[in-house]
Amino acid sequence: RLYFAGDMFYPSGMDVRPLEVDYAYIPVGGFYTFDPKEAIAFAKQFLKIGRVIPMHYEKDHQFREEFLKMAMTEGFNTDSFLL
Repeated sequence: RLYFAGDMFYPSGMDVRPLEVDYAYIPVGGFYTFDPKEAIAFAKQFLKIGRVIPMHYEKDHQFREEFLKMAMTEGFNTDSFLL
């Protein structure tokens, strides 16, 4: 099961709290998308995420690194080889 957030910069209104997904692709670009802190807060709403994958960080690659560090601190699994 895959959750693809697209170009979100605020929650869509869809309740993700009951969702269990294998992969969650979360935008972390900070420009018309979540910044790393917002992306982590959004990811924490899911019931379960197998792996969280940052995307849409092309404008600021530092956001990717910041997100990955935060995700690991929060206990999320990441697949950096997919990035």
